[in-house]
Amino acid sequence: MNSLHSLARRLRHSSLLKNATGLWALARPLYHWLLDPTGRGVAIQLGDRSVRLPAAVLGTHPNWSDYETQTFIQLSAWLEAHPKRPTVLDVGCSMGVLSSFVLQTCPTAHVIAIDSDIISLRAMEAVVPKSAHSRLQRIQGLLGTETSNAPDLDDAIRHTQMALPKLSPTAAIPQSTFVCLKDQPPENIPRYSLDSLFSAQAFSGPLLLKIDVEGAEALVLCGAHKLLQRFHPTLLLSVHPRLLADYGSCRQNIANWLEAQGYEWHCFDQDHEEHWLAEFRK
Repeated sequence: MNSLHSLARRLRHSSLLKNATGLWALARPLYHWLLDPTGRGVAIQLGDRSVRLPAAVLGTHPNWSDYETQTFIQLSAWLEAHPKRPTVLDVGCSMGVLSSFVLQTCPTAHVIAIDSDIISLRAMEAVVPKSAHSRLQRIQGLLGTETSNAPDLDDAIRHTQMALPKLSPTAAIPQSTFVCLKDQPPENIPRYSLDSLFSAQAFSGPLLLKIDVEGAEALVLCGAHKLLQRFHPTLLLSVHPRLLADYGSCRQNIANWLEAQGYEWHCFDQDHEEHWLAEFRK
């Protein structure tokens, strides 16, 4: 198997294919097969855990094993401390790598994944193992403080299922993108607040809310005021200081808001964004 992976790396970095888009498109299926000849996914390290991801995912990042290592370590520690039917709300789930990590790491975990990009939500069907699909629910929507659609959680899930494109999940992986509020997104994308979605929801175990929305963090949090007061979820936040101004906010505003809700927070890692862990203390 290592020899196949070595051959795959040589193919991927071949000087012949480096600047030849057409040739690489022809060679890509062979590259994916060399990485994953059994179709079970490629075993990689995320944080301190080994998980399996489709070969098509590996081509979307130079080195997934170095991707947000501390975030996955924090998430792994939380799951280990809360093994009895935890729920993770994965806001800004993209193609679902973090969701897949949760579902593979904890066999009792449930994930509700939310993203504005319907193609990314289709890709999740390949990124998340089929054996875990029953513990995954997906919602297409832009999150903030306003709701333009029926706020029932089941309706939002059904609407998403109906909107999924007729595209194979694996083919959807390289087409995964990000749609944000400031770019005048299409009108057909539903808008929700977390409070409206989960107003009648009960959770059978502990709750973690992960938010990675490229600068719209304050909007999502303000729309989750009641959720935080009812359930006091642990928060795993990607804070984007340079992008917050696009939404009329700043780093200090988020810190002040969290503290006003009774949360203590700390920044545990920093790259092109800051990674915060916040927990309710009042």
